[in-house]
Amino acid sequence: MANKVILHLRAEDKPLEARAALTPSTAKELLQTGNFEIFVEKSSQSAFKAEEYAAVGCKIVPEGSWVKAPKNRIILGLKELPEEKFPLIHEHIQFAHCYKNQAGWQDVLSRFPKGQGTLYDLEFLENDQGRRVAAFGFYAGFAGAALGVEDWAFKQSHSDDEELPGVTPYPSEAALVKDVKKSLDSAIAKGAKLPTVLVIGALGRCGSGAIDLLQKIGIPDANIRKWDMKETAPGEN
Repeated sequence: MANKVILHLRAEDKPLEARAALTPSTAKELLQTGNFEIFVEKSSQSAFKAEEYAAVGCKIVPEGSWVKAPKNRIILGLKELPEEKFPLIHEHIQFAHCYKNQAGWQDVLSRFPKGQGTLYDLEFLENDQGRRVAAFGFYAGFAGAALGVEDWAFKQSHSDDEELPGVTPYPSEAALVKDVKKSLDSAIAKGAKLPTVLVIGALGRCGSGAIDLLQKIGIPDANIRKWDMKETAPGEN
């Protein structure tokens, strides 16, 4: 046990953040190597249930317990920590959102040397080619395209000054696709023309996710304009 990497997945407390830095399926893969021990906090807002983590061998602990957890645990999170003053003694893996001079970055970073803790900021995790590893990816484009279609469908039957109501997290990709397709089909049934969608950066991670969503809800390729470096290189000329 002493040689194992001990991870502690903290519960996210940023409003509306239902994602997690570690999914049950990935936790299972890590545990199966025999090199990890994983503690997972109960969460009041995560899309994943504590039972899903327990089922693959994680140890469930109370929400917020990372603060008093043993120092040998690596605290794993997604979004930045809440604004507090106490020193940070652990190793933390997260998006700190401070290296671009966001408001309060000095306060965030000062907590680590005060507690002799360490920050591994996911925003600056790069591969050997200097490309960011943890950045907006396939599902960012997938979800963004879904919201775009939902907004388009909403505007077909509402005035311009009405805004799309807030959305809530979906439990799965299939549920999201089903709901967006329903909105699209409803707008078409009411007389709207099938939209033509422009995807800029179509060959990238986000662009490929956007295209996948559009195809899965039934928008034909003829209505998906795919632009990437070749198409945008000429600029205004």
